[in-house]
Amino acid sequence: MAAAPDEEEVIASPESRILDSIALERALTSLEEGLRRVVVLKELEGYSHREIAELLQIERATSEGRLYMARKQLRARLSE
Repeated sequence: MAAAPDEEEVIASPESRILDSIALERALTSLEEGLRRVVVLKELEGYSHREIAELLQIERATSEGRLYMARKQLRARLSE
């Protein structure tokens, strides 16, 4: 028996993945540098907030706050 359409895995085409990648890159570059640096270190490089705070010489709470704001801005930009 075939799965219902909403249960099937959706596989994006290579063109769609490229467009998504371009949109994400544009959204990231539109962020203020301080926000972008935290996103890159946390999401792409895998650093903890403690490590980010040490690297950027900021408080851990500042790292967490910047990531929150960056994610909020990225969601807004990517949903446009």
